Amino acid sequence: MIPARLVDCTVVRRTVRRSLANGQRFDGRGLGDVRPVKVMCDVAPVAEGSAQAFIGMTHVIAGVRLEAAPPVADHPVEGVLHVHAGKDGARLAWAVERTLRDTEAVDLMRLCIEPGRTVWHVWLDVRCINDDGSLVDACVLASVAALATAQMPRFDGGRVVRDERIGPLMVDGLPVTCTLGLVDGKLVADLTREEGTVADAKVRVTFQPDGALAQVMASGRGTLSSDKISQAVALAKRAAPTLREGVLAAVARFKKA
Repeated sequence: MIPARLVDCTVVRRTVRRSLANGQRFDGRGLGDVRPVKVMCDVAPVAEGSAQAFIGMTHVIAGVRLEAAPPVADHPVEGVLHVHAGKDGARLAWAVERTLRDTEAVDLMRLCIEPGRTVWHVWLDVRCINDDGSLVDACVLASVAALATAQMPRFDGGRVVRDERIGPLMVDGLPVTCTLGLVDGKLVADLTREEGTVADAKVRVTFQPDGALAQVMASGRGTLSSDKISQAVALAKRAAPTLREGVLAAVARFKKA
């Protein structure tokens, strides 16, 4: 006898696939539409910067901590970015870190305190509260919002004075990512968790703060033609403003407060 759990999963996947084939989604969105986006800053006051982000029911939180320490030997005048995403989040942390590095969101050269001796280490901790799809996209939103609102502590005589803030962290713009799925030949933006289970392949498109294309990464068991990649980029470009506006609004609210 097949376990009821597996039967339920099979039924859900079949139903989701059939709906997408007809251009329909359970929440009423079009195939290229993004769920509501909400970002809130300064949710963990003990951190130098923090934010939480929602994409639909997906909910993540990010916090920034700054430490003064020796630089990496090969980069004596650069700060260091560390991204963690919990015990089992190595792949998620890698995806967020690569996005931040490839778009040069943080200017590491400006985080040097004393060349070859002391630089700022930026520790970014990202945690998933609820995963209902587009997890990397939500983590990037929370991360850039936390970084953009982080306040640097004072460094005095070899120690970090955390109760004195000297100004904002040097962040160069707010990149965003948009993940799409390929389901039976159709491209779908902002997959829910159930939709993600039937995707043959996924494409994550990253945009620079000015909207320019930064990177395209494909994964999954299906193959993506160059035409499909181009279509994915075009679809992501239409969806990206919704994601970026959520961050910009949150950062603006923080600065007004």
